[in-house]
Amino acid sequence: MAERRMFAKTIIDSDAFLDMPSSTQALYFHLVMRANNKGELNNANAHHIKHFATHINLRYDLDNGITLCPSCHKEVHQKERDKTNGRS
Repeated sequence: MAERRMFAKTIIDSDAFLDMPSSTQALYFHLVMRANNKGELNNANAHHIKHFATHINLRYDLDNGITLCPSCHKEVHQKERDKTNGRS
């Protein structure tokens, strides 16, 4: 784990972030500081329930996120791709 981390000002200065309760903001900083260089916490992956790219207003909403082990995270995304490609 790195001793230093960089935080994106676009995130921490965003209205969405600043509108969060201070406890949520503190959790964000804590998790970033504890994550490894891949953004994992003891191999847990953060997963956005509604896609990060298409649901901008939900990007930093803790209710839109879950943590998954790496293999489960991969499986969820594979199922989403299969569904999109008509292979459900």
